[in-house]
Amino acid sequence: MVTVSETNHTNEASDASETREASNTAADADDAADAGEFRPIDDTSATEPALADGSETGGSGPNGYRCRVCGRSFPAAHLLVLHGGVRHPSELTERESAEFRAEYEREERQIRSFRIRALGTLVVLYFGFLFMYAIYAS
Repeated sequence: MVTVSETNHTNEASDASETREASNTAADADDAADAGEFRPIDDTSATEPALADGSETGGSGPNGYRCRVCGRSFPAAHLLVLHGGVRHPSELTERESAEFRAEYEREERQIRSFRIRALGTLVVLYFGFLFMYAIYAS
């Protein structure tokens, strides 16, 4: 038979181990930030596979990646890389600068593609309405 005091002792022990695990995870993230690496805050996301385009997957929590300079959090690694290049360019290493340039060019291509598709959609809509007006107004 388990007494109340034994149950409380067991709960206190599990709470203490959870606290130690959380502090170890935070210390590991701080060590990675001191080493100049962009590391996920949630260690479980560090083992997730890379996406097809080569970028890492985001952390499972709301604060997936943290800037080592200002501490701002980002849900995806590519957003952290872009932030570092725009807000802290003097703080970047050579590797981080190369990652920023590659990510900036990739985002630039995506924006250009979006603009072309948006323009195409507007042209189709414009001429569609123009033809409808010409047909129904006559």
